[in-house]
Amino acid sequence: MRLLIAAALALLIPPGAAAIQAADKIGKDRAPGVALKALGEVQKKKGAAVSQTCELGAGQQTTGTFQGVLRKDFVAVKGSAEIYARGKTTIVRTGDRYDQAANLRGEEALPVASFRNPAVLFADASRALATAAYLDDETLEGKDCKVVSLTGDARLVKEHLQEVGEVVQRQLTGFAAAMYSGNLTSYMDEKLSSSKFTLWVGKADLLIYKVAWVLESETKPAPLVPAFKITRKIEARFSQWDEDVAFDIPAPIKAKFGIK
Repeated sequence: MRLLIAAALALLIPPGAAAIQAADKIGKDRAPGVALKALGEVQKKKGAAVSQTCELGAGQQTTGTFQGVLRKDFVAVKGSAEIYARGKTTIVRTGDRYDQAANLRGEEALPVASFRNPAVLFADASRALATAAYLDDETLEGKDCKVVSLTGDARLVKEHLQEVGEVVQRQLTGFAAAMYSGNLTSYMDEKLSSSKFTLWVGKADLLIYKVAWVLESETKPAPLVPAFKITRKIEARFSQWDEDVAFDIPAPIKAKFGIK
């Protein structure tokens, strides 16, 4: 009887369907569990190639494109700027110098203003797992992906507003710098702010092939201070997970971050 049932099922399943089912590691798992597994899976890998597009809008628009390599929490990229970062510590090559991004001001701060380490995006997304929800599935460069959205809570939003406030502050010069006098974050309305992530998770391997982050805020009404919106958008795509991705890392950076 069991053999007859097995034979009947084999006739009902289209050719190749069994292979497709076997390749789907997500199945009926709920979105929070899938996001957790995916964020854990990428931590197991030695790294990946990364391509990143960034946009920061705060009165004026700053954009950037970057390509390079992600190795655990360390990233090295070139493009709109040459950047090296471990966690939130970010160093920028400026001519023959290697400067902390936090020390750059005005025009020098512009090329790196929109950038953010993808490892930090992963870490922040992991703090919003409880909100994970599925969006429509997508195919990304031939890979079937489950798309998961996550929304940061008030605490995470506040941290992101503080961060973007410091980033924008470094770009301000002259009258604008004097007007906000190191306190730009206090003008942002937390109630009108949001921080959202989207993960594209490969069904076959639970690896993340794209992450997108959007931070939006508005300033509070204030006398003599012009109102404006702040938007920060980052999209990072990943390929060659766990492969050796070539990237020439300068000696000063290796020494600074302990890279071999």
